Amino acid sequence: MAQDNINKFVSLEIPPLEMYVGKDRITFTKKVVERLGKPDYVDYMYKEENNSFAVKACEEGEVTPFRFCYGRNTRKKSITTMSSYLLSYIREFMGEEWKNKRYIIRGKYDKTQNLVEFNLSKAINLNHELKNGRWVKKKPPKSAK
Repeated sequence: MAQDNINKFVSLEIPPLEMYVGKDRITFTKKVVERLGKPDYVDYMYKEENNSFAVKACEEGEVTPFRFCYGRNTRKKSITTMSSYLLSYIREFMGEEWKNKRYIIRGKYDKTQNLVEFNLSKAINLNHELKNGRWVKKKPPKSAK
């Protein structure tokens, strides 16, 4: 009985740190927000050598901070931004293939710098297409019989 409980506990997966990139918005999952310490401000960075994008917790007076978490309700869930600056920044490095598609990118936490880094080269196309302003999962083509 005790061994069964241990096996169940060991098999639990920690929710991954993820970022979703769509046509007009970027969403950071709740786990990203929590791992960064629910900061009021963040700084966005790009590392050209490995094509990665990072979001780093910072204070209001540092660098050029962007509002991230503010208000009691926002701190309890994922963060979605419609920042045209941030979207154009990411698309500049990813090219036209990202236009009108939806991607998910898993991140890694760097404890020493308190940032989450996302390798843009490892983005996964969610196979969605934009129809009438809504994301719809593409249907596989019908096979010929």
